[in-house]
Amino acid sequence: MDQYGSDFITIVDDEGNVVPNAEAEVWYRSYGRSWDDAHWKTKTDTNGVFVAQHRTNERLVVAVRKNGYYFCTDNVSYFDTQRNSVIDGKWQPY
Repeated sequence: MDQYGSDFITIVDDEGNVVPNAEAEVWYRSYGRSWDDAHWKTKTDTNGVFVAQHRTNERLVVAVRKNGYYFCTDNVSYFDTQRNSVIDGKWQPY
């Protein structure tokens, strides 16, 4: 049975202030299951938050941009034991 997960992502600047109305691009990649890959664009809300929801067995990648800020990307890997991305079946930080 496949399960979907939800990632609540808050975008902040280098001083810790939330970044509202930023453009976020989201990719979910699944190892050996290309039919589960997903990609879409969204925006942060007034609290700098957006929700990414999909199923994956490998990786979540996020790219964020807004005028006046540096472009940035990050990813969470299901297989990445260096960053301890998944503990007890939950993506970290949880």
